[in-house]
Amino acid sequence: RGGINMQMKLVVAIPRRGSGNAASEVCREYGAALPMIVRGHGTASSDIMNMFGLDEPEKDVVLCVTDGKTAPLLLEGFNKKLHFEKPGAGIAFALPLSGISRAVSEMVNTANDSAEKENTAVADEKKEEETKMETNAEIKHYELIIVATSSGNTDIAVKAAKEAGVRGGTVLRAREAELGKKIFGITVQPEKEIVFMLVRAEMRQDVMKAICAAVLNETGEHALTFSLPVSDVIGLHKDNGKDKAEKSEEK
Repeated sequence: RGGINMQMKLVVAIPRRGSGNAASEVCREYGAALPMIVRGHGTASSDIMNMFGLDEPEKDVVLCVTDGKTAPLLLEGFNKKLHFEKPGAGIAFALPLSGISRAVSEMVNTANDSAEKENTAVADEKKEEETKMETNAEIKHYELIIVATSSGNTDIAVKAAKEAGVRGGTVLRAREAELGKKIFGITVQPEKEIVFMLVRAEMRQDVMKAICAAVLNETGEHALTFSLPVSDVIGLHKDNGKDKAEKSEEK
């Protein structure tokens, strides 16, 4: 599909706890394909959570695929239904994809066609939202920092990131895909944690260096970090002239 507006994008939404299904429904309403919900949790330190006898705050991370023209409209759709413009309600952003399979492309096209047939008002609504966004003169550039580290090192990485200016993030649990070590004849898969942190582009290098240095100094291990450019974002708010991620990211 030609043209920058037709470039496919992965849209990621991290709504307030318990709103994952509602966010997934918004994806369907706007013709996005493959809506999926992944479980994660916020980045409040384990010490703070243990102090108050609380479990780790579970979060829903919603993923879907759409085209470049629909992606910013979808983010506005989250605003309308889940009020991401309010502090603590959630955050959403889009990541450009460099390639997808023909099957995914056809799914996006089919989902968009179905959405427009089910609701004839969608086309007019999209035009109105697109016009409103085109008049937005201020365009910020953000990057998604992804950190992969052993589960016991996550608090160290998050603390270093916050000291470098990051407001918060979301943690996803994972495990190594390769064969695990055997203990007493039982195969054990090493647990990993993946941290998502949305930052202003100019902060990226400082944050990544701070995370890698902190984990290495305190554990002797290397934290794997990389970043991806974000094309659209909603749910960030200003505090004393500085952008900040939602407080819900760290609660």
